[in-house]
Amino acid sequence: MQKKATQLFSFSKTAGILDKPKDLAVCYIVGAGEVNSLPFKITSKDFIIAADGGMDICLKYNIPVNLWIGDMDSAKQTNGQIDIITIHLSPQKDQTDTYAAVEIALQKGYKNICIYGGLGGSYRHTIANIQTLAFIAKSGGRGYLVNEKEVLTVINNEEVFFAKTHKGHLSVFALDGQATGVDLKNLKYPLNNAVLEDIYPKGVSNGFIKKVASPLPRLQGGLFCTTNMAVDNNFYGIEKPATVKVGDGSLLLVYEVL
Repeated sequence: MQKKATQLFSFSKTAGILDKPKDLAVCYIVGAGEVNSLPFKITSKDFIIAADGGMDICLKYNIPVNLWIGDMDSAKQTNGQIDIITIHLSPQKDQTDTYAAVEIALQKGYKNICIYGGLGGSYRHTIANIQTLAFIAKSGGRGYLVNEKEVLTVINNEEVFFAKTHKGHLSVFALDGQATGVDLKNLKYPLNNAVLEDIYPKGVSNGFIKKVASPLPRLQGGLFCTTNMAVDNNFYGIEKPATVKVGDGSLLLVYEVL
């Protein structure tokens, strides 16, 4: 049985930040990827984890860190220089520092996890972080990979909807094999009960339309979705909320800010 539809975090292009409800606890994880700012809206309920070289970024932007974890192969700082709870991981391990940080966040009960510094840099880490998003979703949480131009999230066997004022382009790709029962509604190029495959990029460069809601996929399988955003302070939404529904499987949604 699918969960009740939930709203994704909205996004401010000017601030480069996910705008969360005030009463919602979020774990922020900062990695060592490309980060030009960290405009967090931190509350007492939130938890900040620096993953390896992400500590250098947190220090640069004066982000208070609750926990530092990693094998310390990319960090310029050392534990001897910083008085903070630290978990040293072995360099010979089967998981990334970010994945280990996510496991701790989930163990602490955080269901909403925002990862900064997880995009850019090497492709291997970007792909690893996408897989980490899938792990969060299949663990019952919601993960976001965020930078100034992109937000990625994965949903699993559920329906989500966007805030109102959403603009831009949306591309939809199968993520893990075949995605069936895909509906794209109130988009420039609609689909109804379609089948998408991960070897054929059929869903490239769709577009939101201004005056109607924009339901996205309902499917069996996984989808990979990309959105190019027009200039707007609200990341998600048009006049009526767009929705994304996955009946059986996972969807990766990637929103690129213009």
